[in-house]
Amino acid sequence: MKIRKNLPVTYSPDLYDHYTSDFVTRYDEALAGRVRAHYSKSGGGSQLLIDIGTGTARFLIRLAAIPELEQLRMVGTDHFLDMVNWAIKSVAKAGLTGRIRILKDDVHKLQFKDDCCDLLTSRSTIHHWKNPARAFKEIYRVLKPGGVAIIQDIRRDASPEAQIEFQRTREEAGVPPAKFAEKYSPLEVEVFIAKAGLSAVTRINTHPGWPIGFEVVITKPADSNSRTGSGSNQSGKSPKNEEIPVRSNPKSERRLRSFAFPWSWWPSF
Repeated sequence: MKIRKNLPVTYSPDLYDHYTSDFVTRYDEALAGRVRAHYSKSGGGSQLLIDIGTGTARFLIRLAAIPELEQLRMVGTDHFLDMVNWAIKSVAKAGLTGRIRILKDDVHKLQFKDDCCDLLTSRSTIHHWKNPARAFKEIYRVLKPGGVAIIQDIRRDASPEAQIEFQRTREEAGVPPAKFAEKYSPLEVEVFIAKAGLSAVTRINTHPGWPIGFEVVITKPADSNSRTGSGSNQSGKSPKNEEIPVRSNPKSERRLRSFAFPWSWWPSF
């Protein structure tokens, strides 16, 4: 299988923002339900969620509106600077700069420390990645023991009927047709997972009620070796002056100063 370049969205951030604000709500709500269920099952508290390929941050903005998730810390990352800049503006316009922070980052070499996040989400991104196997390994690395990554994408081998309906929605939104040839099938993603050495901790889900897509669920076992401790703060209090959990190197620190703020601005609930 040919390895590709990181693929940007082929239309402007403002059009992408319009599409993800108004035309993918049902998908975002379904994923938000999964996030809410795992967060509650794992004890709540000040857990950390990382959203990979956050685009213009519409999904994180939706999560911030869910009362049960008021203590969930959220970081959105994107590889492309135009999306990062638009996401920062979207978060500010929504009045959520105290709830969500945005970073420029590359899924193939994440700047986060090992074992640092409780939840990781990503939507319609796998086909954008240069090397999916390497990206999956990085995603697993940053999960805490007991942490879960939920990664959803459109499938290349969706039925003709599902593809027609999907393209109709995009036409209604005024965005270009999806290029199904550049996407992957669940079986192809299974190969990437195997190359990453993660078959034993990964499920690939499909469902008749969602014929256009599939879902990759990676769970780090709770008894995995961890360099950073056993997990979430269960005290019910928001953390104070906690630094973002990134690897210490000058390049990462320069990038963080450009896009992020210390956790000291985190609100008390």
